[in-house]
Amino acid sequence: MSAFLHDFAERFAALNKDNLDLLGELYSNDVLFRDPLHEVRGLPAVHRYFAELYANVEALRFEFHGFDQVAEGEGYLRWTMRYRHPRLRGGAEIAVEGCSHLLWHERVYQHRDYFDAGALLYEHLPLLSGPQRAQQQVMQQYQVLSQLLRPMGFTVVGLQLRERGSWFLSATENASGQRIDILLGRDHVVEKMRRFAAIYERELKEQSANIARIDLRYANGLAVAWREPVEPAAAEQKVN
Repeated sequence: MSAFLHDFAERFAALNKDNLDLLGELYSNDVLFRDPLHEVRGLPAVHRYFAELYANVEALRFEFHGFDQVAEGEGYLRWTMRYRHPRLRGGAEIAVEGCSHLLWHERVYQHRDYFDAGALLYEHLPLLSGPQRAQQQVMQQYQVLSQLLRPMGFTVVGLQLRERGSWFLSATENASGQRIDILLGRDHVVEKMRRFAAIYERELKEQSANIARIDLRYANGLAVAWREPVEPAAAEQKVN
């Protein structure tokens, strides 16, 4: 085990939004820092990068579990990054495996991170779709429906405006990770979602992990399709 890599990892893991001045003890003034999404050069730019990183998440920590020196002043760190973002996965923790390639003299002058950018970010973004002319409408509807579902413990993972004007939403329950599909129809979408919220809190919350689909295309009430296994007579139930 490299003493330099072990010391670097220990000090890097101790970084937070309040002590980023310590970056100067880890990196040279002309450091080149790269990852699959960014490339920054120079210590001031690296400082800004980490300041923005910590400002955009609720929690962030690194767990290092591999320290491999391959030559004088060159080595790799293997790590798991764990973070929480209020708009990704309903604020649940996201874990990403990665590896850092470091070059150093007294301090690191080149740092390159390797990780799956999809696992870091893109896999956790909602899938929004609809006619090109309605892109702004879909985004606005997503924002409204997300605000209604978030207090119920759901995260919207998909919203579709279909060609005939009907809305189809997919959400995951944060506690169980189970997916629920919601058919909203064409009109009064927000009113229907509020109706669902009221009925859910009153009658469905305790059974949420067993809900497969909610159909809100009714003037009053809604229909529930349950996951397997269920009693045959209860496979689909209308709730008023």
